[in-house]
Order: sequence, then C-alpha cells, then structure tokens
Amino acid sequence: MIQLTDAELDAAQQGHPVRLTDPSRDGEFVLVSAAHFAQLKARVLTATEVEAGYALLADVAPEDWEELSHYEETGGHAPATR
Repeated sequence: MIQLTDAELDAAQQGHPVRLTDPSRDGEFVLVSAAHFAQLKARVLTATEVEAGYALLADVAPEDWEELSHYEETGGHAPATR
C-alpha cells in the first residue's frame, strides 16, 4: 500500500492528477479521485460505440459531406450561423 504526502492528497482531492512512479518496474501511474475518474470514464467511448458510428458514416454519400476547412479555421467548432 502506498501513502501519499499531504501535498499529493490535497492535489488529488482538488481534482488534480498525481503522478506516481514505480522505479523497480519502470512504470508510471496517474492517480485521480474516484469522482474525477467517474467523470473521465463517462466521457470515453467504448469500442462498441465507436464501431456503431462506422455504420452511420457508411450511409452518408460523399457528396453530402460538409466542406471541413471552415472547421479548421474555427478550431474544430461549427461556424456561427446567421
């Protein structure tokens, strides 16, 4: 069992990740609070969810795809409509 320093514990409780290393195995780990982990996990798509999207994309004809250059100009966001 590991013990965190007071600073590490404070950081984890405030939602900041704490990096831990295991020099004997050359491993690195990131510790987050259980609440923060649950939020992160909820945002990650499962492989099944990603694969389900492929079928939807296959039904879109290339001529129906939007021009993507305006997304690049706006940092990946759809441009504002007028």
